[in-house]
Amino acid sequence: MKSSAVPFSGNRSGHFEPDAHILIRSQSALVPCATTAMFRGVRKVSYGQVGERHKVPGTKFLVDAFMVRCPDKQFNNGTIYCTTTTSSLCIAKLQVSRKILRDLEFNVGEVIEDVLVTALDANHCPGSAMLLFQHRDGTTNLHCGDMRWHSKMLSIPALMPPVQIDYLHLDTTYCDKKHQFPAQDVVIDRIVEFVRPYYSDQSILFCIGTYSIGKERILFRLAEEFRCRIRVSPQRLQDLLLCGLPGDLFTTDSKASRFHVIPIGDVSYPSLDTLRR
Repeated sequence: MKSSAVPFSGNRSGHFEPDAHILIRSQSALVPCATTAMFRGVRKVSYGQVGERHKVPGTKFLVDAFMVRCPDKQFNNGTIYCTTTTSSLCIAKLQVSRKILRDLEFNVGEVIEDVLVTALDANHCPGSAMLLFQHRDGTTNLHCGDMRWHSKMLSIPALMPPVQIDYLHLDTTYCDKKHQFPAQDVVIDRIVEFVRPYYSDQSILFCIGTYSIGKERILFRLAEEFRCRIRVSPQRLQDLLLCGLPGDLFTTDSKASRFHVIPIGDVSYPSLDTLRR
């Protein structure tokens, strides 16, 4: 059963076997996209053996449980729930079988194990989602995963009053006062303004280090501002297309652009010198 409405009422709809559910926040190197996915079933480790900090109160859902079982082509222990973009990446990058994947639409609630689960845009990399859990007794959990806060989240229908969040699960990687980051729009503006005075010098190559996905908004802005295409590897171009992003802004021809996307591990003076040659 799916519903765009937030309040949960009525008889139980949708039957699932009572396997443990696992939330994978894929910042792990085992998953090639920093997005939130949920799947049922664990192998070798029982629900009772998993630490309390991985559990969503009142459910059998687990968070950050990729260390228990990361999905791959051998995975057949349950059903994986994730966004459509993540689903495409799981098939292409991890060889996960399509028949065990179930796509969650953004902002559309789906009843899973008698809990209304809604995927919300995490304003992070393509496919990334926050997961909202609404229980029959009125208790609400919001698991943020990797997300980028923006004031527009206050207008997400599923989070607006009278909804009240009882449990908020946060990624605390940067939860320290020493981490004071400017807004993303400000950072992108600064990058553009940094590049601008050097762009007329045809001898300069601009290299942008990224992971397998991420930083697409920077690439789009550079392509728009300087009216050019961005050079990416054939694999990165395939990943961009899997994410539903426009391929006409990119090229695999190294000579067709002075903006080159490179693996973040290659951002070093020796490798940059090699690229320039």
